[in-house]
Amino acid sequence: MRILSTDSVPNSREDLPDSPLLRINAPGHAFASVCRSALAPALLVVALGGCAPDAFRPDAPYEAYLNQLQNRCQYQRIGRVEINSDLLQDPYFLDVTSRFFNLETSQTAYLGSLEGAYGATPDSPGVRCLLGLLPQRALPPPAVPPPPPMASPR
Repeated sequence: MRILSTDSVPNSREDLPDSPLLRINAPGHAFASVCRSALAPALLVVALGGCAPDAFRPDAPYEAYLNQLQNRCQYQRIGRVEINSDLLQDPYFLDVTSRFFNLETSQTAYLGSLEGAYGATPDSPGVRCLLGLLPQRALPPPAVPPPPPMASPR
């Protein structure tokens, strides 16, 4: 095997001697291609896993709620932002609001999300308006473990 000295460093791929050892370390894009082809599906799964439950199917009650928000709460402040068409297209706002609307998260968690993202406070006019427009629905019953089996009399 021929050893390359610093005086004879190859300038291009054509200058490299034909050796399996050098081909492995030769500049190429095979590793990057493998990484890209493995990374793309993984990122897609992560991105889709975080979507709201209605992200891919129509949800008429939620759409009606968003329309009411736009009509009745427009220009009211939620922390640093106001309710307007820009906020109603914000993916994070739509995601957390959809989860709250569909009873997948508590009001406390929802308000915490709004506070963290927009600096909202529970007593702000925009938050009071959007909470006031929610339909009256029964919350799902709490998960209560079944009672222990009774001992049989002897």
